[in-house]
Amino acid sequence: MKILSVFVLVFIETRSWPYGTYTNQISSVQTFNFVTPFPDSGRQTAVQESSAKESIPIQLDIKYGGLQRVVADFLNPKPIVDTIQEHEKYGNDGGKGRAISTAVVAAVEGLSNGLNALVDIPFQKTKTIGRQITESLNQVGGKLVGLA
Repeated sequence: MKILSVFVLVFIETRSWPYGTYTNQISSVQTFNFVTPFPDSGRQTAVQESSAKESIPIQLDIKYGGLQRVVADFLNPKPIVDTIQEHEKYGNDGGKGRAISTAVVAAVEGLSNGLNALVDIPFQKTKTIGRQITESLNQVGGKLVGLA
């Protein structure tokens, strides 16, 4: 059972506008206490959750996090930012080995062009034969119609 308290405030205000009378007063303050007929429901305090009540994927995630902490404590990895040398921070070292990389790219490009030419030979032959057939059919059709 709960005890509820209700405060009632009666406020009276009278105005006459402009430059008239202005009355402002508090008439009465009353307090009513009563007991509700309904029983208490719900929790009164927070319940601490335990990992045993969690779902299986969350339990596995908790165990994986614990394993990561153990491995990190054992190996004690150093962060990259703190261990980098000053000369490693700046500059582009892409120029090293540029001659070798240019030669490799040129060789691959030549090989690719050769393979493309070999694959393209049958298609070019087909186009040439198709044009010859079309040309001969046009000549026959022109003779039938009387254009040639």
